[in-house]
Amino acid sequence: MGAPQRSSVPTVPITTDNAPPSCGEGVWRALRRDRGRSPRRVADGEGRHGGAAGPGAKEFSARGIRVNAVSPGATRTRLADDAFTRFPEVVPAIAARTAFGRVGEPGDVGSLIAALVGDDGRWITAQDIEVSGGYRL
Repeated sequence: MGAPQRSSVPTVPITTDNAPPSCGEGVWRALRRDRGRSPRRVADGEGRHGGAAGPGAKEFSARGIRVNAVSPGATRTRLADDAFTRFPEVVPAIAARTAFGRVGEPGDVGSLIAALVGDDGRWITAQDIEVSGGYRL
């Protein structure tokens, strides 16, 4: 395999601060209208707008920009002070609830993101994708 190919479609980082300069005005308005709902609940489709990626995708599509949301499941990372390393007793219970019988690794989520931002994902937009190994199937 050679070097990764760059996508010809620009990506826009979305931030969570009070005045995100890179967040489309429509996305920001949609999230503000859903006050009282956590971003996770909006991404799960419980918000009025049916998901986090839809409003942004609609707004940015005219400029050739794709917008997708990735929601990782239980993934072994340094978040929460490396909780899976510090509390290994919780891993079997979580792993037992996934279709693959394990917790996720950073590469499980990263490979999806790489596919989305690369040319292989050129026709994918407005999707809220859960990467959880089939948690709670």
